[in-house]
Amino acid sequence: MRATIRQFERGDERECEAILRALPDWFGIEEALIGYARAATELPTWIAESNIENGPAQALGFVTVREHFPGAAEIHCIAVRPEAHRTGIGRMLVAHVERWLAARPGDARGRRFLQVKTLGTSRPDPNYALTRKFYEGLGFAPLEEFPTLWGRNPALMLIRQIGPESSLRLRPAHPADADAIRSIIARIYAEYGDVLDIEHEDPHLRDPCASFRAGGGELWVADAEGTVAGSGGVLLSGDGAAEIKTVYVDRPFRRRGLARALVTLAIDHARSRGCTRIGLWSDTRYTEAHRMYESMGFVRTGGRRVQLTNTFDEHRYELPLGGRARE
Repeated sequence: MRATIRQFERGDERECEAILRALPDWFGIEEALIGYARAATELPTWIAESNIENGPAQALGFVTVREHFPGAAEIHCIAVRPEAHRTGIGRMLVAHVERWLAARPGDARGRRFLQVKTLGTSRPDPNYALTRKFYEGLGFAPLEEFPTLWGRNPALMLIRQIGPESSLRLRPAHPADADAIRSIIARIYAEYGDVLDIEHEDPHLRDPCASFRAGGGELWVADAEGTVAGSGGVLLSGDGAAEIKTVYVDRPFRRRGLARALVTLAIDHARSRGCTRIGLWSDTRYTEAHRMYESMGFVRTGGRRVQLTNTFDEHRYELPLGGRARE
């Protein structure tokens, strides 16, 4: 689903209340619902809005944030319309909050922490089980359950560190990174029962830096204190088109926004070189990647079957580069 994130504007509180009322399994207490809607006018708040060409925008979700101390903030409320669940909207909102927090002053040691509270595990509820799974999938860790904080409803606090904690940085790839890049890709292929065949399927990986930089493209890696955690690159064709390739993140470093950051680098690079469109092929089994691409504005335009060393199907995604990259 295509969407953009924007700052809360006067009048949006009505949209926020409507979203909350569409989620009675999570926001069924009237007093709390009204309080969450009112807080949107008082706290830093962002709206996820549909991006439909030649059509009216619709608020799909929102998030409010409370900053308790320097470097310590809390997701006060996050809600997404039921029809937009599992489309990446919630992830987009949390990622925006994390970027906002990363740009603010940290604590005395430069650290930043983001917390959220939700219904605790001691009161089983299938809907809140999904909520906890969502947060844990984003890297939040359960810290403590408070049995009486919300009256009879136990509150579970989850927390994650933002920014400097990871010591991850994106940088242009060096020739010495080639073995690590190939190893990551081989491990990911193996997760799906495939094998890396550089000779017949991925010849650009023989010398990845040279392959991507020929013609003005670029290849980047995510560097975790000297360990290559992921890669992503873009090839330029010379006719205004660009192609994203080799976006892979090693398992221990997933769900930290690295793939999105690498794709954003590729988009920005292509746009800076005058490209008017960018595309990619993605294995049909990479469903989480598809949600990410679609949340960034990519549109699925076709598909194909590949029958070489491995046999698999791929989706084609395209993005016009008329505006700025959607992060």
